[in-house]
Amino acid sequence: MKQFLFTDFQKCGVEFPFVLRGMGLFHPQEPIDRKDGMPLVQWIQCVEGRGRMLLDGKEYDVHPGQGIFLHPNVPHSYSAVDFPWTVHFLCFEGYAVEKLLEHSPLTKSGVFTLEEPEALEKILFGLAEIPEDSTLVSCCHYSKIMYEILIYLILHATGENGDTVTARHHRLTPVLRYIEEHFDRALTLPELAALCHVTPEYLCQLFKANIGIRIFDYINQVRIRHSKEMLLGMRDHPANVVGRLCGFENASYFSKIFKRYEGMTPGEFRKEHGIM
Repeated sequence: MKQFLFTDFQKCGVEFPFVLRGMGLFHPQEPIDRKDGMPLVQWIQCVEGRGRMLLDGKEYDVHPGQGIFLHPNVPHSYSAVDFPWTVHFLCFEGYAVEKLLEHSPLTKSGVFTLEEPEALEKILFGLAEIPEDSTLVSCCHYSKIMYEILIYLILHATGENGDTVTARHHRLTPVLRYIEEHFDRALTLPELAALCHVTPEYLCQLFKANIGIRIFDYINQVRIRHSKEMLLGMRDHPANVVGRLCGFENASYFSKIFKRYEGMTPGEFRKEHGIM
């Protein structure tokens, strides 16, 4: 298995959403001091020993099972505290990286704890198995595995707040399930908040932070999704009846929300699918 890997995606001639630039496995980390940061995103995973990072005037110890996530051009320095300090590292970029990280703990640089570091290590080893060339096939595999790595970090990396995205999402599972089962009737914030034992105000904050949209926008999305299924599957039901079955109080509101999300009215949606 290769210890180091460096790629040249430019020779491939295709723009990829996730671009691996360099990787090192079981690297004995030397002291680093980058006053202007680095122009790439970095992930540095501690395998053995202990390191210390200076970021934004604060010091962070980095133990096995933890890693440093650094955004481009962020000043930082790190060095070993316990020797040897052995790490895996990745340097990468890509036009989709920032958007993917938008609603994750990785929006800021810092030290993160992994739920199962061995699982991520196994994915990293997969990069080392790809032929070190710039062919389209190899670049596709590099980009695919980089996406898998980022998804793993989003779901299983714990920041300073002590919760992974997965753990926070689980808190909302009763609410999400309840909405899915009761979208056909009026729903209130107090009844939804009671499902996860929080105040209505905190539920709104929790929902927006973890789902990315407001709770009633999410409810409308669920209702519209079900309405599309009914519009095609229940052809003998007028659109206004479908709207009521999906929890919309009247036909005009149903049509307004449907057009907001789908760019067309319920009737136009049916016509587009050959139902006159």
